[in-house]
Amino acid sequence: MAIMMNAQQRAFSTNFDVIEKATQKINRALDSEIKYENENYTQLEDIETFLNESGFTFTEADDKIHMYLTKDVGDKHVEVAFEARQPLPDDMPEGEEGQDDMDMPSENYCDFTVYISDANG
Repeated sequence: MAIMMNAQQRAFSTNFDVIEKATQKINRALDSEIKYENENYTQLEDIETFLNESGFTFTEADDKIHMYLTKDVGDKHVEVAFEARQPLPDDMPEGEEGQDDMDMPSENYCDFTVYISDANG
């Protein structure tokens, strides 16, 4: 009975060690990726220039998907609502010969909604 108990304890201990090592490896990889992104991410200058020149204020929801540009124009409040979208994959098939470019999706598009309201809503 004691021999069987020791074998079970060793198996559990070995499995735990494997899981612990894998967890540490994943944590190191994630820490490295976060460090790289923090050191190398730069906002496009065009975005900052647009915000400075247009007078819009940029905000994003906590979900990091829903984003808004807002500003007041005279007695009107303008809000442009849009969502972050995943870029098109690099392996997106290119148009076939003779196919109109208008049939293929653009890489530079964004669906958005513009709300304009006054003091009365």
